[in-house]
Amino acid sequence: WMTSYGSFAEIPLPKDVPDEQCSSGRRYDRVTFHNRRVTDFFDFVQKQIKKHISDAVVHLKGQDNSSLGPMDMAVTDGIDREMLTPSATLHGLDTRPLPVTEPRMAAGNKGRSPNKTLHYDESPYGFHWLGQSFLYDYLTSLKPYRPIIDFEYHAYSINAIRIPDIKQSHSSATLWLAHMHGLVGNIAWYWQQRFGPYPFPHEHFKVWFYGSLSTQPLVATEYFQTMLKLNTFSRDVEALASVKEKPVRIFVSKPSYIQNRAHIDALHRVYEGVCFHGLRVGFITEQELARSGTDDGCRMIIIPDAEFVSAEALQALEKAKKSGVRLIRFGKINTTRDAYGLPHAPELTAFLKDVPVIGYASASALSKEFEERLKPITSEFEVRVTHTDGSSAFGVMHRQAVLNGKRVLLLVNVSKNLINVQLRAKDARFVNGFDKLNSESVKGEGVELLFQGIRLIEISL
Repeated sequence: WMTSYGSFAEIPLPKDVPDEQCSSGRRYDRVTFHNRRVTDFFDFVQKQIKKHISDAVVHLKGQDNSSLGPMDMAVTDGIDREMLTPSATLHGLDTRPLPVTEPRMAAGNKGRSPNKTLHYDESPYGFHWLGQSFLYDYLTSLKPYRPIIDFEYHAYSINAIRIPDIKQSHSSATLWLAHMHGLVGNIAWYWQQRFGPYPFPHEHFKVWFYGSLSTQPLVATEYFQTMLKLNTFSRDVEALASVKEKPVRIFVSKPSYIQNRAHIDALHRVYEGVCFHGLRVGFITEQELARSGTDDGCRMIIIPDAEFVSAEALQALEKAKKSGVRLIRFGKINTTRDAYGLPHAPELTAFLKDVPVIGYASASALSKEFEERLKPITSEFEVRVTHTDGSSAFGVMHRQAVLNGKRVLLLVNVSKNLINVQLRAKDARFVNGFDKLNSESVKGEGVELLFQGIRLIEISL
């Protein structure tokens, strides 16, 4: 710009400025420039495919650490799943619901302006379910809607993590949970005995065969049996995954996650707080909110540590609040700046001053806090799932749907222990049912869920 170089070869390389030293405006332009270039490339590729095969089904595979993932490079690698969604027929993935939490995939304490108060609390859980469920619910909230396939399903191992004694129940727990959140097909990732598809550059890579799914026949058997059951009960699965009501939306602000990883960390923690209450959790992005506003089914929007928000999105949030949508802020950071870091006029954010704020807490305490906030919504359920003390069933993912006039309820235990839950109708009486997976009757006053236990119950009301 404003130069007279004779050729591209004469142009000096730009001075490399670390992200931490970028101004907010330069940082935003740098990241969104890459987003636009990557999106344009995949849009071009899709158009070329469609040009030659008009009815081609196109999937675009991205790792679960891209866009809103917990790794530092997630923001700067050019991947924006919302921008890429129109360029594919299916969301393709590479997710890692491993038996243990992969350290690099745990949210918190990394990257630009990390939130030092956040520590991912994996201790209550039996496996790393959060990354999978969070991402699937985010992707199925994007417009236009796209189903999810995972052709590199890392539920059993990755290159650096090998667990030689995975419990059989891990297959059923991860796969039922995945399909409840929108997965329609998968290919499990494993190493075969010839050490992979190409000669390894280092000898120690050969140990990757150790602990692979191909070395654990009981786990592999459970994988195939689970897939057979998912297909057997495919209509139940589809009904549960397609529940229309998403009354709670988590606000995703692209400028905020570009500028401060605290927003990504807060998104994960909010999701963890609202996901155990039987709701299909939805997300609403800043772009979608500014473009289309909220739909009639939206009753609550949670704003997690979003400092950088456009004026258009703020106006849409204020409009939603005036129409009766309840706003809740989460975290420590106020919404004060636009995408380039320029301060907003005070009158533009004045409507947020009386919005209640929920602070960081342990996973169970946060879930209990949201339990109180969500009661006007969850009290409308025909069936409530609770612990034996009447509190919300923290550690148990559950969802209910109506299929052919009958109510079905899916329970998935993601906690590290056996759990007993109760099933109650609106009038507080216990309701019974029939577990279609285990072919047994269940009594509402005490439903036992083993470690990674699954129940698919047809309810008798």
